[in-house]
Amino acid sequence: MAAISTSANFNSRVNFTVTQAVGNQSVTDADSQTLTASYTHGTGFKQVNNGVVISGCLTSGETRRYDLYNAGSGILKNFFGTTIGIPINRVKNLSVFNLNQTTSGCIELLSTGTYNLPIFSSSISDSGAHKIKAFSSWSYNDPHLGTAIENESKYIYLKDCGGSGCAFHITILGVDESQPTGVIPTSPYGT
Repeated sequence: MAAISTSANFNSRVNFTVTQAVGNQSVTDADSQTLTASYTHGTGFKQVNNGVVISGCLTSGETRRYDLYNAGSGILKNFFGTTIGIPINRVKNLSVFNLNQTTSGCIELLSTGTYNLPIFSSSISDSGAHKIKAFSSWSYNDPHLGTAIENESKYIYLKDCGGSGCAFHITILGVDESQPTGVIPTSPYGT
């Protein structure tokens, strides 16, 4: 039987220094802000028990749909030569990275339909899409409860909106409530 353990960290960091010089005088303004959320194994506050990584390259104008729960089996991945699903009932972190380093590389992140994924409610534009420019990222992070995945809200879409293709990387951390958590029981077979 396979053992399951999970740990993860989400970091958001901004550093800047601005110096204005006039003649022999200068004024400097600087700041550094870092927010770190560390997750342990479980289903509660600051806990996750599943994670998945999706990487790829969208061709020019291509749209891909990802089913976060896939009828209970989750995002399909290949492990040890076998395709399995990584189910997630609640998303605690969803990060999308646009890896293109050219100015034309643009990705739209969408969640459309009757049951729009609640994590997009405050950041998606009126068109239903959030644009992620080249060499940039977008993240949702809720270490408390996360957001429930249900009905049509389980779908997210990525679309190349720059017209030149776009490399991307998605990291999803969450909770699969069907997984057992807590203390592993003693085996009746003594192993």
